[in-house]
Amino acid sequence: MITSYSSNRLAKHRTLIVSVACAAVTVSLASSIYGFYESTRKLEASLPVLPAASFQPSIPPDMQNTLSAGWFGTSAEPLQTATDTVVPLELKGISASDKARLAGAYIAEANKPELFYHEGDELPANAGKLFRVYSDHVVIERAGSSYTLAFSPGRPN
Repeated sequence: MITSYSSNRLAKHRTLIVSVACAAVTVSLASSIYGFYESTRKLEASLPVLPAASFQPSIPPDMQNTLSAGWFGTSAEPLQTATDTVVPLELKGISASDKARLAGAYIAEANKPELFYHEGDELPANAGKLFRVYSDHVVIERAGSSYTLAFSPGRPN
């Protein structure tokens, strides 16, 4: 009988002890989190605040020296200058894009309606191929040479 009574009493106390231990761990954890929060807040308050006018952007280094060192490789295509074309074509409009399949130009042969040409298309009047499309001109390639076809000087914007 005595063992049964102490076993029941121990079971009641065990539940109470576990509950008190859980509460103590919870209070300790909450206290630690609050202490961390307060120390972070005090640290932020102690940092100096610089006025926006005191910020001076750094001057970038001379990039020409960096690029000329060849660390990033060299251009696959040599830079070519194109001469103005003398073929009887007129640039009427441009659809410039980073994607070659979307880039193109409206080009008209003398006294004929304009047609749309993509980069790589053959142009009329044996003018060559449309090589590149830019926002204000196109480059035509014919027999290994490059030619520029720009908008007419009197063209309105």
